[in-house]
Amino acid sequence: MYGEELVYPDFRLRTPIFAPSRQRDDEQAWNALLNDIRERASRCAEDGWVCYRGQHGQNIIIANATYTGDPPADIWSDRACMSDGVSAQGIHVQEPGTILTDEEYEAKYPVDNLLIATSPDSWSFQHFLDRVVHIIAQGTHLTRTAPVHVVTGRASGKAVSERWDMLGIPANSVHHRGSVGAKAMVFSCRAPLIHPWLSYRALEKFGLNSTNVPLEKRKKVVYMSRSRGHTSNGGRRVLNEDDLLSQIRDLLSSRGQNEELVLFNQDSFRSQSELMRWFHDNARAIIGPHGGALFNHRWAGIDTLVLEMMPTTFTSLMFWEEASILGQVYVNMILEPVGGNDMNADIPAVLEILRGHLGKSDQRGPAISEMYRWRGPEVQVPFSN
Repeated sequence: MYGEELVYPDFRLRTPIFAPSRQRDDEQAWNALLNDIRERASRCAEDGWVCYRGQHGQNIIIANATYTGDPPADIWSDRACMSDGVSAQGIHVQEPGTILTDEEYEAKYPVDNLLIATSPDSWSFQHFLDRVVHIIAQGTHLTRTAPVHVVTGRASGKAVSERWDMLGIPANSVHHRGSVGAKAMVFSCRAPLIHPWLSYRALEKFGLNSTNVPLEKRKKVVYMSRSRGHTSNGGRRVLNEDDLLSQIRDLLSSRGQNEELVLFNQDSFRSQSELMRWFHDNARAIIGPHGGALFNHRWAGIDTLVLEMMPTTFTSLMFWEEASILGQVYVNMILEPVGGNDMNADIPAVLEILRGHLGKSDQRGPAISEMYRWRGPEVQVPFSN
């Protein structure tokens, strides 16, 4: 057995931008949501920042082991990967003194390296990205000596299956739930949900660089609808969407910067790699209600404007966290629900944000900052050719 204790550097994220006409109410509602992430973050002493301190991870390699269903896959359990109660104790280890022939050994442990990635809803696009990819990013450096296999949840759709291949793990190396024996089993389920190292490591593994395409060359304002199909669950529709889109188009036309409003349609892309590259090369802004499609902001570059609308009945900080980590300009609008979780967009406020922030860096400065105890200047090292 081999183990690593990982200490993740502390960092801080800038709080969101709010539309000036809604600043007081939206900021107050958003601040109340910080209680939902108090186990990993809290408001900093310096106003306008949220601090992430003391995050850790663990990697364990277990020799001659068999996965038989624990940690469990695809269920929201305290014992699942990335949950606080996850443990490697459910992994079956060969008893000391066991003697096997070469044929018996190969039959019992056919896989050289097996990485456990049995997180909740691992089959879904959003939880593959926010959990499974972090497990892979934290643990795959321990599998370089042989092809890596992964055990995860049930088989997934195109959005996930293609990304396994992009991570260098072909379909025949992805095992779904069943019993799997391995000569070396990598347990990296104890990984942070939110950390810049994991986010940038994931982009690297997907072959993307958030700084490659300057903002002035990206002209697409992408709208993510929940009213036109392709949602795995209902609700969070923008009921006045047609009017919103019409007024956004008019605003873009009046700006004279060759900006174009695009309604996101995943069927327009032949592959997930093409989709990711398109966002990377073209997105100037991404706008929409809270939902899985917004996860595509991860492929866009720094200073991309990300405007998220969410009803008071369905709130989350996940897109603020990830957008800020990636150096994007995040705006939040918390709206009164209509008939459950649907909402009407505050169109004047959306236009207010676009006029003030589209195509610009955050005027307050970077969205993310390292956080050290010492405050002296950093060592300046001259570079030579």
